[in-house]
Amino acid sequence: MKNGFFSENGKMIRKMLLTHLVMTIFGMMIFIPFNTGNPTLKIIMSILGWVALLMFLFLIDVDMWYYGAEDKLRVDAGRQKRNPFKGLLIGLVAEIPAIVVGILFTLSYYLQAYYSAYESGAVFDGFKKVMIYVNLIWNGMYHGVSWSIFDGFMTWFYLFIPLLPIGFCGLTYWLGLKNSPILKPPAREKKQK
Repeated sequence: MKNGFFSENGKMIRKMLLTHLVMTIFGMMIFIPFNTGNPTLKIIMSILGWVALLMFLFLIDVDMWYYGAEDKLRVDAGRQKRNPFKGLLIGLVAEIPAIVVGILFTLSYYLQAYYSAYESGAVFDGFKKVMIYVNLIWNGMYHGVSWSIFDGFMTWFYLFIPLLPIGFCGLTYWLGLKNSPILKPPAREKKQK
């Protein structure tokens, strides 16, 4: 393998980051306008939140399945070694910002709760508020789901939710590598050269 992992897969990692960012904006557009005190609006927000999450997974499926299918052609031609965990690694690298935000978001809640009795605890209160906004901005597609399951922000949810796209990247890449019809996205149009 002459090229490194990042030079070989950098385009797909950037594509996964861009997909995450686009779906965050979509998720925030769903989450922000709804008043969670109104039961009807909360139900609508919950349904739309699940739709946003499923759309995010669908977009991952479209990209990673075809990436695995393209790698299958190279593996069959002997130009590349078979690596069934490549999709998992791509998903892991692409979700590093979400993992960091989840860790800091969870940490901010526990530090603020622990130090709230002390006079110097105001620093951690500010840290918690900043992390709430950072989490809103980076993990927007998960908020509707979080509110529908936990009736609010559950810190542990944001700590573990990046495992879903990481696992889904790995699964769909592996299915594409096997050329499996399971989760195969709609056919792409071929580009004219």
